[in-house]
Amino acid sequence: MKAYLERTESWLFENEVKIYEHLKELQGLHIPLVLGTTYSIASGVIRPMIIMSYGGVSLDRCAVNDGLIDSIADALRALGTKDVYHEDFSLQNMLAQNNRAVVIDFESAQIRSHDPAIFEQYEKTIEFLCEWTKQSGDLRDFIL
Repeated sequence: MKAYLERTESWLFENEVKIYEHLKELQGLHIPLVLGTTYSIASGVIRPMIIMSYGGVSLDRCAVNDGLIDSIADALRALGTKDVYHEDFSLQNMLAQNNRAVVIDFESAQIRSHDPAIFEQYEKTIEFLCEWTKQSGDLRDFIL
């Protein structure tokens, strides 16, 4: 579950809901499964919430291995095929469970118009980072 402060973060909530809806085909595979949205009251303040099904540990707490690196690359490629750019990619915004990476926290993400040249460069960057990280053994090298 992810909650937002209504007055200061409602636009982040709305953007994240829009991105998850756009990425519906990837839910449960490369991104969390969104079960719905709701509102709650905490300390007298109404807060919008996204209810999701996901688990795992933050990548900044994972041991590096080739399978996990490939899973990160697969998840990022999947986002790229949907013209979504995360805009806040970090190890803290990915979870891993059983060598499967899941991207989270899309409040800053953007949907961009499809441009094959940009996607091709994005693919090359992911491939480079994948190989670089496998050689270095440090997941912190896999930053877009």
